[in-house]
Amino acid sequence: LPVQCSGLVSRECYDWLKTLFDPSKALLNALRGAHIYSGGGHLVVQGSRQQAYLISRGLLDQLAFLAYEQEGYSASLGERIKTIPCLKSKCIIGADGANSIVARLFGFPPIEKYVGSAQADYAISAAEFGVEPDMVEVYLGNVAKGFFAWAIPISDEAIKIGLGVNPGMDGCGIATRFNEFIALLSKKKKIDLTNAKRTNFTGGPIPNSIRRKTSATAGGTKVMLVGDAAGQVKNTTGGGIFYGTKCAVLAGSTLSPEIYERNWRSMFKRELDLHSSIRSALSLVPPNGFSSLLGISNAFAIGQYLSQNGHMEYPSRFIFPHDYFWFMAKQMVSRITKNSSGK
Repeated sequence: LPVQCSGLVSRECYDWLKTLFDPSKALLNALRGAHIYSGGGHLVVQGSRQQAYLISRGLLDQLAFLAYEQEGYSASLGERIKTIPCLKSKCIIGADGANSIVARLFGFPPIEKYVGSAQADYAISAAEFGVEPDMVEVYLGNVAKGFFAWAIPISDEAIKIGLGVNPGMDGCGIATRFNEFIALLSKKKKIDLTNAKRTNFTGGPIPNSIRRKTSATAGGTKVMLVGDAAGQVKNTTGGGIFYGTKCAVLAGSTLSPEIYERNWRSMFKRELDLHSSIRSALSLVPPNGFSSLLGISNAFAIGQYLSQNGHMEYPSRFIFPHDYFWFMAKQMVSRITKNSSGK
C-alpha cells in the first residue's frame, strides 16, 4: 500500500488503536514533546511522559488488514477500481485516500481545500541532527506557508523530515519548498543533508476541508466515505488516523449511509471544526509574525499549558473548560495586533 503519512499519532490515538489490534508491532519511537521554531522564536511543549508515538504507516496498514482477515473476512489485492461495475457490492466504504476513486465514481462533492506535502527519511542520528531522540521539531512561517514543517526522530540513526504548504498562500511547488527546507536545516544544523542517504521520499495532498456529503445511496448501492476520502482530517496537523479509523468502525457497524452521516458528524464535526478554526486563526498571522507569536506564547507559558491540558484529538477539552485559555488568547491577540500595527 502507498504511504503518504508521517505516522505520528497522539497518545489518545495510540490507545484507541490498541482496541483494534496491537500497534506496538508498528511502533518506531515514543515522543515526549516538541520544539517549535520560527525565525528567532522558540517554544517547548514537553510532558513528563510520552505525548505521541511514531509508527510505521505501512506496517499499521498490514496490521489492520490482518485483523480484518482474523475476523473471518477476505479481500482481493492488486486490483484497481476504474468503473462502478468493478465494485461488486451492495455496500461500499471508500477508504481510498484524498484522491478517492470511490468519491469520484459516485459523484460526491469535492474536497475544496488541500495542503501539499512532501517528506523523506534521512540516515542521520538524532545526536548529529541536534535534537533529543524523543522530541519533534516543528517549523512555522515562511518555510511552510499555511502549514508547518517537521523533523521527527525515527530511531537513533534516522530522522523523518517533511513539510506541508498551502498552495493558495505559496506560488512555489512543494518540491521547491522541500529542497529549500533541507538547505535551511543543513545550514542551521551545520550538517550536509543534501548528500545524506535519503529513503522513502513521498508526497501528496492532505485534505484541509470536509466533504459536504460523505455518504449516499446510488442505484441500490450504499456508499460511505471515511478518513482522507471524506476529509476527516485535523486542519492543525494534517493527522487523520484517529478520526478515520473511528469513522471506519462507525460505517462498518451501521452499513447505513443516513445513520453514518448523521452519527459521525454528531460525534466529531465539532472537534474538526475547532481544528479548522485554530488553523484559520493561525493563517491570520503573517509568515514573519510567528517569531513574535512564539515569544508571546513563552510569556504566557503556553508550552506548559499545552503540556498539561492539551488534547490533540479533542481540542474542546482544553479550550472550553479552562478560563485561563481565553485569558491567554485575548492577551495574545491584543499583543499581536499591537506588534503588527507597529505600536
